[in-house]
Amino acid sequence: MDEKMSIMVVDDEEIVRESLFHWFKKYGHAVETASSGFEALDKLEKRPFQLLFVDIKMPGMDGIELLEKVKTEYPDSMVVIITAYGSIESAVKAMRIGASDYLLKPFKPDQLSLVMERISHQKRLLFEHDYLKGRLEKITRFDNIIGQSPAMEHIFTLIPEVAQSDSSILLLGETGTGKELVAKAIHAKSRRAHLPFIAINCGALSD
Repeated sequence: MDEKMSIMVVDDEEIVRESLFHWFKKYGHAVETASSGFEALDKLEKRPFQLLFVDIKMPGMDGIELLEKVKTEYPDSMVVIITAYGSIESAVKAMRIGASDYLLKPFKPDQLSLVMERISHQKRLLFEHDYLKGRLEKITRFDNIIGQSPAMEHIFTLIPEVAQSDSSILLLGETGTGKELVAKAIHAKSRRAHLPFIAINCGALSD
């Protein structure tokens, strides 16, 4: 458990909040606590948290409702549901909504360590997925245009921006530099992508 995370513990029981607070602090995590779902949402508005431990049974706003709001408004935050009831149904529902894991009360330190190991593993997988997805998008986002230089990266950034314009776009460059490929990419990203792209050789036109 080498990775340090920003964690919020949400539970209406003070003894649970305090025990988890001190346990996470011992391992160097940045920890805050909230006694209700409403307080948790207030804190999330002020700063992001990578991980929330949320009690499923709380007055006012229960853990399932808070989980739904967090996954809608703060999708990057991971949530571990805490329950004292051992209800498989509630745990399954929480996982379907988007909980990363669940923890049964009363829990022991080794159980908490195991949950944190699984969370760290999930974070690594998500990071690798996002990294590979980004690399793949760079390779495949514009058909037949190859290049990874800073100049080409700038062109890749400009293409979707200018594609939203209804103005005429002039592409300048020497023969063989890929002007038509860029023009096709702009067309593919525009609102007119469903219409045919017609290439005209202006040099072949008579005066």
